[in-house]
Amino acid sequence: MKITEMHNMTAGIAMLAVMGGTFKNKKEAGMGGILGGIGLGILLFLINLGMMSDLKGIEGSGMPTLQLANQISPWLGYILSIILLGMIYNTSVGMLYAFTARLVPAETKRFKISVIMVGILAFLASFVGFIKLVGTVYPVTGYLGFVIIGALIISWIRSKMKKEAVNTELVKF
Repeated sequence: MKITEMHNMTAGIAMLAVMGGTFKNKKEAGMGGILGGIGLGILLFLINLGMMSDLKGIEGSGMPTLQLANQISPWLGYILSIILLGMIYNTSVGMLYAFTARLVPAETKRFKISVIMVGILAFLASFVGFIKLVGTVYPVTGYLGFVIIGALIISWIRSKMKKEAVNTELVKF
């Protein structure tokens, strides 16, 4: 597993926790997770394949996927840049909300002020530069993703062991 997948896991954990508590059918939720993971894996494979096909052309590029799109067609590069801006905005807003909601109760005046303050701090952090920011944040959140996956596996094993212990006690009774 690469750091990119782990970063995605860490970035999505706030939304996944909310969504996980609302599923109605365990089998559907599991299939959704499996199919989503397979889809993400295939897309990452294709992106890596494209980048490996022209390593010299993307060398030193801050956004190699955009560089590849521009090489294919300037219009494709333009469209991808708009899509990337939307993705960055969407991720930023979602993470800003989730992060602030963990610190301050939502739907309060204090929350609204906190969102603005955290937003200003995030905006100031953006002046560090996209490449440097991503080069720092991706590895950190990627390794954090490994820790989260480990904690989830341990939690799952413990719940299975506890359930098995309860079943054993019921059989003895």
